[in-house]
Amino acid sequence: MTLYRVGEPLDQVAPHLRRALAHDWEGEGASLNDITRGARLVSVLGDDGAPIAALSLQLEEHDEGRALHCLAAGGEPGHQLVPAIDRVLMSEARRLGARWITFETCRPGLVRQSERLGWTRAAVVMRKAVTHG
Repeated sequence: MTLYRVGEPLDQVAPHLRRALAHDWEGEGASLNDITRGARLVSVLGDDGAPIAALSLQLEEHDEGRALHCLAAGGEPGHQLVPAIDRVLMSEARRLGARWITFETCRPGLVRQSERLGWTRAAVVMRKAVTHG
């Protein structure tokens, strides 16, 4: 069982979410405000009760039902973060009545770890810079 707190203040989760900005949002020009505005901020707690990771979550309404989207997740090295975050996401999704959970990443290792936990690739996001001239 993984303990966590929902509704955390931004200053509590900011150090961990900045790690997410450095990994998954690198080169995107995203700021901490971009990934937390209007989001549910969550601290994932270690065995000693201290925060070891943070999540920024949005509940989205679709014709097919609710989806819990993880905008960003980051944490301290040296912990088994992917399984812990997976448990928190599943718990929150059940609590909020979501039918599925989504996240985007450019990290192949995270994709592999997530697939071992039952996640599937639902899409590939393509990007091209707009040139002027």
